[in-house]
Amino acid sequence: MVGRDAQARRQAGVGDLAESDDGPKKSVQAELIEIAEAGVLALVVLATAWSGYQSAKWDGRQALLYERASRLRVEASVAAIEGGQQRTLDVVTFKGWIDARAAHQEKLAAFYVQQFSTAYRVAFEAWLKTKPFITPHAPSNPLSMPEYHNVLFERARGLNKESDAAFTEGTEARVTAEKYVRTTVQLATVLFLITLSLRFKHRRVRGSILLLAAVLVIYALVTIATLPRLKLDTTSPTGMLKSGSPTPKVNQNPTPRGSACLTVPRSIMRTPT
Repeated sequence: MVGRDAQARRQAGVGDLAESDDGPKKSVQAELIEIAEAGVLALVVLATAWSGYQSAKWDGRQALLYERASRLRVEASVAAIEGGQQRTLDVVTFKGWIDARAAHQEKLAAFYVQQFSTAYRVAFEAWLKTKPFITPHAPSNPLSMPEYHNVLFERARGLNKESDAAFTEGTEARVTAEKYVRTTVQLATVLFLITLSLRFKHRRVRGSILLLAAVLVIYALVTIATLPRLKLDTTSPTGMLKSGSPTPKVNQNPTPRGSACLTVPRSIMRTPT
């Protein structure tokens, strides 16, 4: 009996020692999981803040570029209208010149020539060199000459190109902002998984959820690293623009429009006697 009691006590002591050895192991694993969860949460918080900041910045860039595109489109429309008015007045004046020449009124014809716009006069002089009144295949009017360049029409085309480029950049900015928003949603999913893992006591389940959350965090961080970033330039009124992008142009010296755009047709002007 004494031998059996001693053997039982020895077995009980070995069991207690095993439990005491296994207890610290479980405690260390739990602490490591908690540390890993804290690290993932810290990354998620920082990445979410950065992603939200960049999303707001790209939204602002989109609005700025769309506003610039609209403004340039309006300026292009104004330039095109003024160019059409100038060309119409030149055509009316040219008709007056034709009538005066046919009536052999040289002074009146010379007066009409003086009323041509600069661009039309260059084309008119080149047109006269083709001897249109005796050459069958000569251009019918100065507008058909390659020397004719309506500055206002060219300006309208340039403004339309700038407007298209600004609108395209605005669309790209909107796409970039949406990508940052999508990354923020992924990070929110990670927060949900971390919160969910805290509800489980089983280490394997908790570790599996933590591993999935870590994979999503790494994917989100890689996505953020590959996306374009904006820096705020506080010294510029257009600080929402990306570094290196052109500043919206302001017409400091607009193209001279001349009095032709605002005068009445020359055909009803008072002619010299």
